[in-house]
Amino acid sequence: MVDEDEEGETEWGFCVPILDYDKVREKVHDLMSEEIPEIRKIKEEEEKLIPVGLGLLETYEKTKAK
Repeated sequence: MVDEDEEGETEWGFCVPILDYDKVREKVHDLMSEEIPEIRKIKEEEEKLIPVGLGLLETYEKTKAK
């Protein structure tokens, strides 16, 4: 039984198959193994670009103040 509707009648749903948590963990591990190196690359590029962006902002602020 799933739930009763507003009229008090019972609705029946299909049985959900048993979840295989080992397969879920394996899939998550595989996905993370693929994504983590890419995320590290992005973080490295970001760390290189932040000082450049800060320098540009500083230059902009100096020229704006004149």
